[in-house]
Amino acid sequence: MQVISSREESKAKRYQQDLLRRGFKAFLSPVERDGQKFYRVRIGPYARRDQAQAVVEKVRKTVTRDAIVTDKP
Repeated sequence: MQVISSREESKAKRYQQDLLRRGFKAFLSPVERDGQKFYRVRIGPYARRDQAQAVVEKVRKTVTRDAIVTDKP
């Protein structure tokens, strides 16, 4: 699941560290789109969509940040 996407690597790393401190298995996933680099903060992977959705709800309650379930790592 994706929690945030930022062009600022430092911002993404701070968010990742915050999630790690809260017990989430967060990692950075850099990607280039239209010649620009983005740093996605993700949690997972999960075997089933319902498992990921349960974690999305926990993220929303814990860090008051929206998150989305994605099919790609």
